[in-house]
Amino acid sequence: MPKPSKYGPLKPIYQLTFNLSQSSASKCSLAYSGREDGIGAQIHSLFSLHAYAKLRGMTVLPQALSNIAHNDQEDPDWDDKWNRFFNLPRSRTTPQEPYIKRIKLERLFFPTSGTCYVTQKAHTITDLFPESYRAVMPELRKQYDQAPIEKTHFLKDDRISVAIHLRLGDVANHSARSSRIDRAVQQISTIRKYLEQKGENFEILVLSQGSPANFTPLVDLGAQLHLNEDLFKTFHTLVCADILCMAKSSLSYAAALLNQKTVIYEPFWHPKLPNWLNDANQLPQ
Repeated sequence: MPKPSKYGPLKPIYQLTFNLSQSSASKCSLAYSGREDGIGAQIHSLFSLHAYAKLRGMTVLPQALSNIAHNDQEDPDWDDKWNRFFNLPRSRTTPQEPYIKRIKLERLFFPTSGTCYVTQKAHTITDLFPESYRAVMPELRKQYDQAPIEKTHFLKDDRISVAIHLRLGDVANHSARSSRIDRAVQQISTIRKYLEQKGENFEILVLSQGSPANFTPLVDLGAQLHLNEDLFKTFHTLVCADILCMAKSSLSYAAALLNQKTVIYEPFWHPKLPNWLNDANQLPQ
């Protein structure tokens, strides 16, 4: 389970501050300062700003992502492709507010009316108030669906789709971030039994990186492997799956926020949303 936040005891004070400052906050905005990281971390940071803004009654200025990592093919249009994928602006802009201030949002503060607060993320607060995502994700999913490109996935339309995201290939030196094959075996076995008992036609897809030899126990359970595949297509598969089993990954977390069906959470440093399941055993009967 996620470690309790050191800011946890301050949650009632944060809530009181938010309630008392709604009037001035409604005349303020947030702008994403940007970061150098992968697409999962970047888009999750942006989603967190939207959730925080909803808590405080602020607005979020549209902003492009930049310096997106893992551009292994050195594609000069890498950032632009991701901005189009998420239906974001195509370039970064300087906020045009009368007063701009950089801030870390874990600070307790009363906003100054008319200020644009520039910041990187709001995870400290949204981890205390994970339900705040539920107020903003339907609109962000609508924005995602209206992107000016045709998105594709690995799913078949005539069956229940189960997407298992496993993070193995990029965390060799961070075992705490790595997915466990034995947990995936347990989840797949439980989901298979559940869907078979309901008489459903289904497919189980494993999306990850690495060698097929590392996933033999999952193939033995009937899983289809999609390893080292196109990241855009992989992400959209996670978003569209009927049942998504997350990894300990910001990419997984961001896809789960956009997924409007069933999400099975894997504990890591960001907490689950109230409607996510802790385990496949919690699937509704």
